[in-house]
Amino acid sequence: MLYRSIVPSIVNRFAGPRWGTALVVMLALAWSAPRVQARDTWRPPATDSVDRNLVDALIERSQLDAAQALCQRMQARAMKGSLDDARWAAMLVEVLTQRQVDRLFSGTESLQQRIENAVAISVQPVGQQIAADPPPGAALSVFLKAAEIKSRQRILAAAIVAKSIAAENQQDTDRLVKQFSRLQRDTDLLVKEIKPLWANAASGTVSQGSGFQPTASQLKSLENQLRLSQLATSVLQTEVFDPQSADYRSLATNAAVQAKRLLQQLPDDAAAKPVAQRWLAEAELRSGNLVEAEQLTSSPKVSGNESEQYAWDALRIRLLLAKNELGAAERLDQQLRFGASKSVASKVLDFASLQVRLAQQPVDQTQVVAWIGTIGSRYGDFARRRAEAIVLREMKDAKLITPTQPNMNSSAALVVVQAEDWLRRGDVQQAASLLQNAAEIEPDSAMALQYAGKAAAAWMRADQPSKAALVLSRVSQRHQSDPGASSAQLQAALIVSKALAEKSTDGISIETLIGYLQDVYQQWPQSSQAVTAMNWLVKIHNASGHDKLAGEEILQLVVLSKRPELVQPTATQWLQACSVGKATQADLDSLAQTLIELARKDDQLKRPVYEVAGRLFNLQALETIVAICGPEVTPPVENAAHQLATFRLQEAASLNANTIPAALQNSVAMRLMLDGIERPAIRKRNAAVLSEFSLDDAWQKAVVQFWLQPGKASADALAGVTLKQPAGPLLENLLLQTKQILSGDRSAAAVQAAVELFERHSLGMKRGSAAWYNAKLHAMELLDALGQQDEASKRAKYILLTVPPKENALRQRLQHFAK
Repeated sequence: MLYRSIVPSIVNRFAGPRWGTALVVMLALAWSAPRVQARDTWRPPATDSVDRNLVDALIERSQLDAAQALCQRMQARAMKGSLDDARWAAMLVEVLTQRQVDRLFSGTESLQQRIENAVAISVQPVGQQIAADPPPGAALSVFLKAAEIKSRQRILAAAIVAKSIAAENQQDTDRLVKQFSRLQRDTDLLVKEIKPLWANAASGTVSQGSGFQPTASQLKSLENQLRLSQLATSVLQTEVFDPQSADYRSLATNAAVQAKRLLQQLPDDAAAKPVAQRWLAEAELRSGNLVEAEQLTSSPKVSGNESEQYAWDALRIRLLLAKNELGAAERLDQQLRFGASKSVASKVLDFASLQVRLAQQPVDQTQVVAWIGTIGSRYGDFARRRAEAIVLREMKDAKLITPTQPNMNSSAALVVVQAEDWLRRGDVQQAASLLQNAAEIEPDSAMALQYAGKAAAAWMRADQPSKAALVLSRVSQRHQSDPGASSAQLQAALIVSKALAEKSTDGISIETLIGYLQDVYQQWPQSSQAVTAMNWLVKIHNASGHDKLAGEEILQLVVLSKRPELVQPTATQWLQACSVGKATQADLDSLAQTLIELARKDDQLKRPVYEVAGRLFNLQALETIVAICGPEVTPPVENAAHQLATFRLQEAASLNANTIPAALQNSVAMRLMLDGIERPAIRKRNAAVLSEFSLDDAWQKAVVQFWLQPGKASADALAGVTLKQPAGPLLENLLLQTKQILSGDRSAAAVQAAVELFERHSLGMKRGSAAWYNAKLHAMELLDALGQQDEASKRAKYILLTVPPKENALRQRLQHFAK
């Protein structure tokens, strides 16, 4: 920050008994002259100011990449060892210093290591110039060394901020004191180098071996600025200690003595004199000499310099706060910032205004956080960082937080500020915990969800996806009415899914994912996320063989949301579950009743339910939905759903197989077969239509063949196809349906084929198992229906004699046939 005018900007803001840790002071280090002129004091002199001003503007706007690229490009064009080369090197140091200052607040290295790295990187351009062969010459060298000193001063100022918001560390304190002492000593040595150069310039003596000949005025100005820098550093050094400590007040007193000595040495017309006077006022304020400080602030000599006037005004505000005159400070703050025809945007005043807000009792934490945002939007990220550091330190002093935990009375936004500081320091887990706390104590729904998102991101960085998902879920459940809540809950599911895919060991299971997805559609059934979650759930359940469970999930969403567009997918899922044996006809009948009740209560569901009823409902349920819908809802005659419903309900009706889409033919075929089982009179009619379908299921084809050409051959073929199905729920369903089909034909050959079907089925089972007993009992029922009671009785007695069942219900059924 060697040439940046920030000393007055901040020194004035936060000193005094209450604000001893005036963090802003050390971060400003501004001079009394206008900004560009003040910076130029520290840079090797040059005539062209256009590029110089551009660099200043880029730094002011935090556009450091552009500023660095410009300096490097211009330095590359300059002749090696020339004045321009040195000037651009010094300007590059300024840019690099600003960049490194921003990085002091992040990383896991010790503060000392971060300081050393920052200095090494920042001063490298001028270090290379000073160490060049041949050397740059004594005159140019002092300006380059001044640039290096200002960079170190700027970095140490920021280091105090980083230290102030961290846990107490005496080692950091000791090291900072040593670094400040080294900086003061090096500044003294540089001043001594300048004196003979100034004497030569004043006498007109030309230095040997150098093309650069600064004027006596330029050298004297540099010397004054260095002494002013030493004074600023002396005041700044007080920040290393607690404001109530003896060390703090002792250093402030020493700084006041130093300021008085400098004021005596400076001529009345020196540009540095008003600034030195302000530093004296600052030192007196810090040392507790409020009367002396007030006398100095009563009539400052600012010579029309607007930025210097703002610095004095900010000092007056802080003085009032130190005197516990909060009301007067508030009035002065308002007057200074809004008293003119337009509001004033001054960095130094804005930081003083932050101090006023923090002095209020109780502190309006929402207002403080908003003001931090204002400072950041006006002056960039580093200014925001400074403001956050001040607030964090005040929170610690007021015991609103510890270095790791917030108080529940603290503002969530301030807890987030603390968390972001931990993030910058590389402690992701601590940051995540604080962000989670912020999300849980924030009353505003939108902000709570925002904090939850930040907490989840931090937990993910800490490799704890279960906590990331949990914070999103908890906060979204707490703020269900917020438009973003359903998205947050779905995000929790996405985090769990990612963890599962990566085989995380963080206690996450597929059941965890299912639970989060269920929460989405159950809590926010009308949201688009509910449909996304449902589709995801259906895929999970189907993939794991739980097709019926998938149907139950999607039906629950239909009940909760009353969404017409979900009726069709619901029917498809249940029919699929039925086709693989995971759902029964009883399940479909129950589904039909649920959909009928929904349609009865909600007109917008009538047409969608009617559309699926033809291939889903039994005949009685189909009649009910047709009656409920009436002609005003019933689809037109050419509609496929209408034609299918009419065909099923009216025995004389016909159906063109081409009207049924190929994708629906298997489910329609199943429904027509079930109709045939229920009403034998329509079997042949239905089979005629089904024979025109492109059926790909061997069992369905065998049923159609049997109905078209009943007899022993087709019955045996149907029984054989049934037994070829793999063991499981589907086979059990098909066995029962085949039994109904064959026994319902009233043909002895067909019934006998059914008897043999169950006998053959029992051969592959363990004797004495429940399934084995049931297969035997089905065969006995069929024999009884054939009039072969003696054969049925013989089989029952044999089983009771050789393999008697232990279950009473099975034993009673066998005894029924054994009579």
